[in-house]
Amino acid sequence: MSKGASSTGKLKQNALLYSILDEWEEPPEIKGNMTKTDTIEDMVRFNEILNYLLRSETPFSKAFGLADTRLHCAESSQNLYKDLPFQDVELGVLRFDALCNHLAKQDDGDLDEYLVRKLVKLFRPERDGTLLLVDFIRSIDEVYKNLQLLKASILNSSKVDSALEFMIHALFCAVIFVAILLVFQRNPLGALTPIITFVIPFSFVFGNAGSDWFKGVLLILVRDAYDVGDRIALSNPNDDTDGDGSTTWFVEYVGLYSTVVRLAGTNEVASLCNGSISSSRIINAARSPRACVYIRLKFDLNIPYKKIETFKEVIMKFVKERPREWASFNGFRAQSVEVDSNYIGYVIVLTHRQSWQYLSQILIDKAAVSCYCLEVTKKLGMTYTAPPMPVHLSAASSFLQNPAPDDDGLSMGSSVKGSGFDMISNMLNRE
Repeated sequence: MSKGASSTGKLKQNALLYSILDEWEEPPEIKGNMTKTDTIEDMVRFNEILNYLLRSETPFSKAFGLADTRLHCAESSQNLYKDLPFQDVELGVLRFDALCNHLAKQDDGDLDEYLVRKLVKLFRPERDGTLLLVDFIRSIDEVYKNLQLLKASILNSSKVDSALEFMIHALFCAVIFVAILLVFQRNPLGALTPIITFVIPFSFVFGNAGSDWFKGVLLILVRDAYDVGDRIALSNPNDDTDGDGSTTWFVEYVGLYSTVVRLAGTNEVASLCNGSISSSRIINAARSPRACVYIRLKFDLNIPYKKIETFKEVIMKFVKERPREWASFNGFRAQSVEVDSNYIGYVIVLTHRQSWQYLSQILIDKAAVSCYCLEVTKKLGMTYTAPPMPVHLSAASSFLQNPAPDDDGLSMGSSVKGSGFDMISNMLNRE
């Protein structure tokens, strides 16, 4: 057996082991290498790469093509897909296994398992090992969007650093001024007394603003709750959050005193004081792990459990056939039993590939699963019909006989009788 075949078999075995285990995210402190120290050479190389990414029109290399705009990036991705030699002539799609063998093969012939996982995470091929053109373009577009957000975050951080540098310079000049007075044996308090006398009255006026400013500085520099492009939700820490997702805002600008945000649903732009939101619960969708989605269903009490098991298997198969959208099928369980309403409430728990940062895509995929659940319930004859509500005819008849007067002193029944009730009574008399 060749080394390539053995490495491929090892990858399949590891994939089987991961499918048996539950879905779990590694703690962020363990993911990073805390013992590595950056050298001056690494810093210089990082600076060169950063300058290249910020200024180059071909950040993905010249062989890839232009990627200065999103349209050019999509065109270059399409041309690259057609030029790759790993095409299945019969199906007209790209063979992802051949692509991995070409990119992840080491000198000894084995496949780099880490690189293979990165490629799978980036492209998310189909279960049969093929990669469609539209999926290839979407994957490259995802990298392009992350690169643009990185550029915006770097440019915004440079502005924050400039403001912080100005503060440090002012503090440094004040310390140097006091040191010079001490060198020349002058009393610093005597020189600073006029300034203090002038500043103290204004401190009562700007006391609250200064406090909010200091809280905002701590929020941005120490807490570091969000970056440019992140989707955030603000709420009271003592209130519960919505299990289906919170109302979110996009961060467009971050300063030491204020933050400019845009409401995701309506594109309304707002400016927030950093000090006013420093005590709020800030949910950062971009830094959150994969989104958990809940789909709630109702089944009649008379539905046999075997049909419910069949329904579960069909939905699980539907989810597993879409690896680009869903990471795992977490659960299918009964949530409530309502005897009066004659139904059992079930919930389907799914884990999406994306975080809540990509809310629109999550909602589209959730709607697709919900519609499929509805079609399956129709096919299996499991559609729930609510029992009819009781109607109090005595109350309705008493209302028609003694209608309540309106604002003009006339009864509602009088105006109705004059229009429709007379016509109905005439028709009945004719019959």
